[in-house]
Amino acid sequence: MPAGPRAGVFCSGPQRVMTKKQILFVDDEPEFLQALQDSFRIVEPGWATSLATGGAEGLDLVRKGRFDVVVADLQMPGMDGVTFLSKVQELQPSTMRFLLSGNLEQQDVLRLAAPTHQCFTKPLNMDLLRQTIRRLCALRDLLGNDVLRRLVAQCSILPTVPTLYLELAKELQSPMASVERVEAIVCKDPAVTAKILQLVNSSFFGLARRIESLGEAIHYVGLNIIKALVLTVPVYSRFDGVRVRDYSPVAIWEHCWRTGVLARAISLEERQSPALCEEAFLAGLLHDLGKMVLVANLSSLCREATAAAQRAHISMHQAEREVFGCTHSMVAAYLLGLWGLPESLVEAVAFHNEPMEAPSSSFTSLTAVHVSNALDHAYSEGKPEHFKDLVDLEYLMSLGLPARIPDWQRVGLAAFQRTRQASGE
Repeated sequence: MPAGPRAGVFCSGPQRVMTKKQILFVDDEPEFLQALQDSFRIVEPGWATSLATGGAEGLDLVRKGRFDVVVADLQMPGMDGVTFLSKVQELQPSTMRFLLSGNLEQQDVLRLAAPTHQCFTKPLNMDLLRQTIRRLCALRDLLGNDVLRRLVAQCSILPTVPTLYLELAKELQSPMASVERVEAIVCKDPAVTAKILQLVNSSFFGLARRIESLGEAIHYVGLNIIKALVLTVPVYSRFDGVRVRDYSPVAIWEHCWRTGVLARAISLEERQSPALCEEAFLAGLLHDLGKMVLVANLSSLCREATAAAQRAHISMHQAEREVFGCTHSMVAAYLLGLWGLPESLVEAVAFHNEPMEAPSSSFTSLTAVHVSNALDHAYSEGKPEHFKDLVDLEYLMSLGLPARIPDWQRVGLAAFQRTRQASGE
C-alpha cells in the first residue's frame, strides 16, 4: 500500500460532519462576551452560544440546559471561575470545562487542578479556542457512550501504584529533594506525568510553546507545586485491591515504562530529533493510561472484556470495543486531549494498536510506540518471534519501513534488558 496522507481522524476538516455544539461563556465583562458570541456566529454558524455575566447566572443556565463546553473567566465577583467550574462538574460531568485568565497565582494552579480541563490566557486567541473545541469534540465522538464521556470528563482523580506514590512522597518530603530524583520516580508513573504536563501547559507559566519534556515540565512547575499536588490535593488515588486479569495496575505501569524506554531507543536509532525522541518516551509511558481509568472506575466491565477476549479468541482492544463501545486507547486520548497535551502525542496514544487509522504518513512517535508496544509484549512473554504477529506490517509497509524491523528488534531487546536490570529482575 503506497504511503500517503490519510484523512484526519480528530482534526478539523470537511471530511468530518460535526453535530451542533452548545457552548456557554461566563464573564463579568458584557462587551467581551458579545465579542465572543459575534466571533463564533461568523466563523462557526452551526454552534449555539449562550452568555452569562456571572457564576450564579451561569449555573441557572447549566441547570436548564445541557452544554458541550463551558468557558469561564477566573476573576469574577461573587463566584470565581474555579468555583463555578467545580459546580458545573457536579451538575454536568461530561461537559468540557475551560478557564480564562490574564493572571494566575500559584494557589490558583492547585485549585484548578481538579475542575479545569484547560486554561487560556487573555487576550484570548479565538482561533486557538475554536480549534481546541473542534478537536476535542471529534475525540469525544470516538468514545462509545455517554457513560464513558462523563467518566473521562470528570476524571480528576487518577489511579497510581502505591509503591511509586510512596516513593515519590518520601522524596518530596525530604529536605534534600532534587528535581533529578523526582524526575527519575515520576518517569515511571503515567498518572503523575500526565497531570504535570497538563499543569505546565496551562496559562499560569506564560510559556510561548508547549512543554513536552518531562524534565522541563518538572523544572517549570517546581518541586513546591508537585509536592502540594501529590501530598495535599486529591488528584491521585490508590488502588483498593482491584484485581482484574489484563488490567493489573503494576503490570500495566511496568509495561508502559518499558514501552516508553523502547520507543525512545527506536527513535534515537532512526536519528529523530531530541523533541520527537522525548515525545515518543512520553507517549509510550502514557499509552495505556486508559486501562487504568477503566479498571479504577469500571472494574466489572473490565472483567467482562477479559472474558470476552478469552471466549472469542480476540484481542483485548477488540473485546473492549464490544463491551465499552470503544478502546482504552480512545479513553486515554480523550483525557489527554482534554488536558491540552500535544496533538501528536495524543495521536500516538489513540492509535498505538491501530496505526493505520492515524493521519500520519511518516515515522512519528506513533510509529515508535506501536513498534515498542509489540516488542515489549513479545519480549515479556518470552516469545520474540511473536512480535510479527503483534505489529501492523501493512502500516510499516505504507511508511516504507519494513527493512528497519531487524534493527528495531536489536535496539529494542537491548533497551528491554536494561529496563529489566534497572527493575532488579
